[in-house]
Amino acid sequence: QTCALPILHTITFDPAQAADKANVQLPAGIQPFGSGDLSEDDTFTHKFTEKGTYTYVCKYHESMGMKGKVIVS
Repeated sequence: QTCALPILHTITFDPAQAADKANVQLPAGIQPFGSGDLSEDDTFTHKFTEKGTYTYVCKYHESMGMKGKVIVS
């Protein structure tokens, strides 16, 4: 019998938690934030109130290219 381990992900807007700090960038004055651990079917909601470009990573899979960008205009 096999036991499938859950695969966790994060949405991390915190350069201190990124393997490569350049992969996470926030507009000036924005404090780091993130989702914490997410399992399959979990959701994360954040209201962006400041214009700018926000780049983020999954802290567990950053090396696999799991990163993204939110542009608020």
